[in-house]
Amino acid sequence: MPENGIRLFLDIGFAYIAAQTPGEGSIGAYLGITGNRISNLVDALYVEITEELEKYHRNTDASISQWEKDALVWIKKGAPFSFFLTQMYFSRVASACRNSQHELSTLNGVMKTEYHIALRSSVRSDFAEGVRVVLVDKDQV
Repeated sequence: MPENGIRLFLDIGFAYIAAQTPGEGSIGAYLGITGNRISNLVDALYVEITEELEKYHRNTDASISQWEKDALVWIKKGAPFSFFLTQMYFSRVASACRNSQHELSTLNGVMKTEYHIALRSSVRSDFAEGVRVVLVDKDQV
């Protein structure tokens, strides 16, 4: 479930995985914020080669434009606080993974931190509203 849709943040250790993606975690952050998924081998291979291709070619074709539009559709439906929290948290985990001297550079440290963030986030009124909209009313987010 895209957690930003219920006004939470992407948990279950995804920030640790995202920090390992190309672009110093930027692809993982994109996946976390937009709710997009890597669902097959082709997508996974694309993630691996994207960083290399960007060095040689800047693509401005219609597919990139559509990709941007699709991302904006999701971002407009989400909660600003959740996006901010996701981006800040992913950035900190990516930074910690680069220098390996911080608690957030381990999966255990990430999971502990996410537990505390989830507890604090769950008392926010926008989280209750997000749960109501998505899980009770079953509205599309």
